[in-house]
Amino acid sequence: MSDDDKSSSSFGTAAYGGDNWSPRLDTHQQELGKLWANCGIDSEWRALKSVLLHCPDKELNAAGDDPDAVQMLDVIDLMWLDEKTAMIGRGLRTNDAAIKQIGSLLGGLGIECLTSPTDELSRAAGNIGCLTAVLWRECLQVANER
Repeated sequence: MSDDDKSSSSFGTAAYGGDNWSPRLDTHQQELGKLWANCGIDSEWRALKSVLLHCPDKELNAAGDDPDAVQMLDVIDLMWLDEKTAMIGRGLRTNDAAIKQIGSLLGGLGIECLTSPTDELSRAAGNIGCLTAVLWRECLQVANER
């Protein structure tokens, strides 16, 4: 797939089974017994007994350079204001659904999420800062270890 094709459509990207896609190797039934057993899951319909969280780290850093390499469609426009406050840029790359998901994850860690139009976030962080230096700080790891 050419770069022009990738920019016009998300289909064909790793997130949708493209060249960098890494498929699951086990069946869903096999994963229930191995991957999800530690969370108390042995079926598709029982209530969760615990939740497994993965604190994004190298994936988000890599996504800043090549989102397709980590099966993401694009980078997330996020800027840390302090250890307990993040600003998420709403725009073409980060829509309301993404903001809700990110806000829910970070809110569960005691981090307040504010939103701003991406162009305003870009002015605050600088054009390069908004796109590449929108860093996830160590506070995610600290909050996750509590």
